[in-house]
Amino acid sequence: RVAVAFRAARSAIGLTQQGLADMIGVARNLIMRIEALETAPKADVLIRAVCAFKELGVEIDCMFKASVHVIIDPKGLEAASAQLLGEAMEKAERRRGRSSEKLADGQRMPNGRDTRS
Repeated sequence: RVAVAFRAARSAIGLTQQGLADMIGVARNLIMRIEALETAPKADVLIRAVCAFKELGVEIDCMFKASVHVIIDPKGLEAASAQLLGEAMEKAERRRGRSSEKLADGQRMPNGRDTRS
């Protein structure tokens, strides 16, 4: 259940495995192994993760029930939306940069015209 909670909470707010690992002071490999059900987190790692998620506006409840509850408050949703928007804008900017570089290098444009003319 912990693995499901970690992954669901991370995904809901757009947090990467590396981002979570950095926040709680562990290697990304440990987060990968927890989410892949290869290992269970030690109590201190679990507590740090739950606290980190809570700071991001995400509450995880998976300790004493058969089900997993991931609750995202408005703060968490707002932060996730901002992060996803920022990532989308960066990706679009990188695409534009690559297109400009290709055209500057004298490659043909999609319409088949040579940019050097």
